[in-house]
Amino acid sequence: METKRIYYIDGLKGLAALSVFSWHFTLSTGHIYMPMNELCNNPITKFLIDGGLAVCMFILLSGFSNSLSMAKKPITISNTKDTIVKRYLRIAVPIAPILIIIFLMRCLGLMQNYEFAEWASWERATDCYNASTMNYSLPFRLLKAILVSPLGDTTGVELPTWMLRYILLGSYIILMLHILTHDMKAKTEIGISVFVMFLGGYMLNLYYIPMIAGFLLFTLYPFMQKSKYKYIISIVSFALAIAFYFFFPRLKFPLNGILTAIFLFITIITNPYLQKLLSLGLFKELGRISFMIYLVHMPIICSFSHFLFMHLPIKNIDVLSLVVFIITTIVVIVVAYFATVWIEEKWSKRIINISLKRIHQRNETNS
Repeated sequence: METKRIYYIDGLKGLAALSVFSWHFTLSTGHIYMPMNELCNNPITKFLIDGGLAVCMFILLSGFSNSLSMAKKPITISNTKDTIVKRYLRIAVPIAPILIIIFLMRCLGLMQNYEFAEWASWERATDCYNASTMNYSLPFRLLKAILVSPLGDTTGVELPTWMLRYILLGSYIILMLHILTHDMKAKTEIGISVFVMFLGGYMLNLYYIPMIAGFLLFTLYPFMQKSKYKYIISIVSFALAIAFYFFFPRLKFPLNGILTAIFLFITIITNPYLQKLLSLGLFKELGRISFMIYLVHMPIICSFSHFLFMHLPIKNIDVLSLVVFIITTIVVIVVAYFATVWIEEKWSKRIINISLKRIHQRNETNS
C-alpha cells in the first residue's frame, strides 16, 4: 500500500486526546455539564468523553501508524536497530522535561490539592494527588521515573503513562510481525497477525489487542480502500461499534472498549466523507499536538483548574464548571502546542538524531 501520511489518522488522534482530557477533567474535578456519577450512568454522555475508549483508540492508531512508518523502510539489521532505539526515545525524551517541571511544581507547593479537596469535600471530585503518587523525594526516584516512563512507570494520575508500555512493547511486536511476514502473501500475513493478536491478548494483556489490530488493519487497508462494498462495511462496522459499547458493557474490561475502537476505526477507513472531515486543518493540528495534550493536561488540571474552581467568583457549580473547563481547554492546547514545537519537534528529534548517528558511527567502527 502507499506509505504517505494519512491525515485523518492525525485528526482521530486529536479527538482521542481531547476525549481523554475531558474525561480526566471530569474525574479530577467531579463536575462538567453534569455531576460525575450522573455522567457515568448516562451511556451517551459517557461515550462522548470516555477516556477508556479513547485510550483503546490511541493504542490502535499507534499500531497503525507504526506499521505505516515501518513499511517506508527496507528490512535491514540497521533499520531494525534504529526502530528499536527510536521507539523508546520518541516516548522517553518528551516525557522527561514534563516530569521535571511537575517535580519543581511539587517542590513549590503548586500540586498540593488539599485545599481543593476540602473545598469540594470530595463529593464532586476524585483525589488526583496523595502522598504515595509521584513522591519524588529523592533525585534518583525522579531519574527512575524518566528512564522507565515508556514502560508505564507508576506516577499517579497527574501524568498517566500506564498505556505507554503497550504502545512501546506493542511496537516491538509489530516490528517482529513486519519482519516475519515480509514478502508473504496477504492471507498468510493476515492469519499470522490474527494469531499473534489473540495470543498477545490472552498471554500478555488485552491492551495489546488494539496495538496488533492496528497492524492487521494496516495490512487490510488497501483491500478496504478498493472494495466496492466499503460503504456497506462502514455502516456495518459502525453498527457493531455501537452494539459493543452500549449493549455489551459487561464484556471483560476493557474488551468492550477495544472492540468498539476497532469497529469505529474500520468505520472511518472505509468512509471517505468521515476521512475528509477528520482531515480538516483543525483536527490535523490537534493530532499534531495530541501526545503533548496527553502529557500536560493532568498537571494543569491538578493545579490550575483546581485553583480556578476555588477562586473564580461564580456560585453556580454548573456555570463554574463550564467556565473552568473552557479556560482549561484553551490553556492545555496552548501549552501542548508550544511543548510540541520546542520539546517534541525540536529537542526530541535532535536528541534522537544524535543518538542514532552515534550508534551508526559505533557500528562502522566495530565493522
